[in-house]
Amino acid sequence: MTLANNLHVSPYDGDEKDNVQLESCPKTATNNDEYQKAITPRSMRYFILISTIIESIIFSGLIFGWPALFYMLKNEQIYSYLCPNNNYSVDDDDIDDFDINQTTINPNDKQLQHYGRDNCIPQENILNMAFTIGIFSMGFTSFAWGFLLESKGLRFVRIALNLLISVGCFLLSITDSDTSIRIIPAIIILGLVGVPLRIANMQIADFFPLKRSTIITLFSGAFSASPVIFVLIKYGYDNWSLSYFWATFTLFLTSITLLPLNTFCLPRLSVRTREKTLLKRYDEYCAKIEALDLEMNKGKPHFINNKMLKTITDQMNEQESNKLLLQQPDNNANNTTKTPIIVNFSQFQREKETVRKPNLLKRIFKPVKTADNENELPLRVSLISISFLMHQLWFSWINTYMVLYSGSMALWLDRVTDDDREKGQFTQTFGLVQVSALIIAPIAGDVIDRIVRRAQHIQDANGRRLMQAQSGFGPVLFTTLTLLGAVICRFFDTSIAVYLSIAFITILRALFIAVASAYLRVRYPANHFNRLNGIMCTIGAFFSLLQFPLFYFESKSHLGAFQVNSVCAILTVLCLLNPLSLRIGSIQKRLIDREQCYGKYLMQNKSNTINNNNHVVNPIDN
Repeated sequence: MTLANNLHVSPYDGDEKDNVQLESCPKTATNNDEYQKAITPRSMRYFILISTIIESIIFSGLIFGWPALFYMLKNEQIYSYLCPNNNYSVDDDDIDDFDINQTTINPNDKQLQHYGRDNCIPQENILNMAFTIGIFSMGFTSFAWGFLLESKGLRFVRIALNLLISVGCFLLSITDSDTSIRIIPAIIILGLVGVPLRIANMQIADFFPLKRSTIITLFSGAFSASPVIFVLIKYGYDNWSLSYFWATFTLFLTSITLLPLNTFCLPRLSVRTREKTLLKRYDEYCAKIEALDLEMNKGKPHFINNKMLKTITDQMNEQESNKLLLQQPDNNANNTTKTPIIVNFSQFQREKETVRKPNLLKRIFKPVKTADNENELPLRVSLISISFLMHQLWFSWINTYMVLYSGSMALWLDRVTDDDREKGQFTQTFGLVQVSALIIAPIAGDVIDRIVRRAQHIQDANGRRLMQAQSGFGPVLFTTLTLLGAVICRFFDTSIAVYLSIAFITILRALFIAVASAYLRVRYPANHFNRLNGIMCTIGAFFSLLQFPLFYFESKSHLGAFQVNSVCAILTVLCLLNPLSLRIGSIQKRLIDREQCYGKYLMQNKSNTINNNNHVVNPIDN
């Protein structure tokens, strides 16, 4: 059995290459050494990982830094013509309220200029409308990007997202008081690319199969920490006299520098496909080396490239022209004899030359064609499963509460204090602590990875899948309890409750997307991950519309706030059913068996349809 063939696993297994073994290569090398030589070089893998993480921190959740951007937009007088009095004169009362300890007043101070236009409702409404549409489009289009990842490939999607980011940042930078309309498409575009960029970058985790969940959660943590970018820009805007144009134009320049990474470094279709191709190429190289009675060059530190293959093939061509018999090893591990074969390389070369090589653009954008895998499960097996339904409801409610928390934060702070400075301190603290998501999120992924690695040592396939399915119990339960803590804090109108809720929400924001995505990757087949992740985010976006009636009732009165908090507490307690069901092995075993039964039925029915046989009765209906 070859290295590439060993990648074949049951369609119910979520991982393809965690336990790759090498049998066809020289016995003098260890399996791990040969595997590392076959796949993408380690330096390239880490370069792609670090680059995409930096990109995710800067752009994936950039729109969630809206409070800081909103401040700068108002200061730049975007849509100021909608205000009844747009000259924004600063009177003595504003100066006195700004800083009673300040001895000298600078009329050009940006923070001082901000006074006098805090209550321009038409201006705030249209800016918030752009933000709302951007947030909704972020989740609404996720399912489409998930399917594009499967059909067009990773490189096409990343280049498209890169171009959208560049357009959005450019529109943002050239927006001023005379061209305020540009802010709407800029915010919508930046919102549109957030979740798709996170989903696309999660494919990089397949470069590190033993740390897959950790890498996925790391990208989710980068997504959660991304709002700090606008917080830092605002700090430079206020304290270092950094102009709005250059602050935002720098984002545009940064996005342009990432285009070569997306164009030349990332695989066309997927990381999994590239690694499989490299493994097959390595098998071919090993076979030709053995056929020529040569030894592997142990000095080669990287994967076998086309140049190396061409060199060895030229040697075979030379021997073929001399009518020599080549030796190819038998794949039977118990048979060490070599079978003589005649390689007609000249005919192969003529056939290869008849195929016209595509131009550069086609090689960049056209995805790699892969043969259909007869053992591939249909998406519906995972999509209509009870386990995915419970996971979807769990994710949707947490996502809705996160939006509700941010949207109704001002209402809660109005009940807590009348001091605007204290309110600003709460908001600034909330923005800065989001960067801790980079540390918190990977912890949950590491827990899942450790359980999955233990599961690989279980010989029984059903027992292994059961342990993988239950690997999310701890992270999912902890995430739900964190949400419950944040909900309980909202019942108390005190400063301590606000700070505690910020701590809970920071942990929750770092974990819930990371845990939700990592669980999908280990629970369901790998080829379903992109589409399931996109569908989950899209349904969550529609579900988040529930925040509008909840926000309306909370804004009415203190009693309305108590009623909304009570509803949130009840729904959060119901969310505990998801992690508790993961803990009960009998429930998970039954769900897994049902999915396997339905999957086998669909695959058998597809095979019978192709062979024009009679329809097979669904065994679930019996």
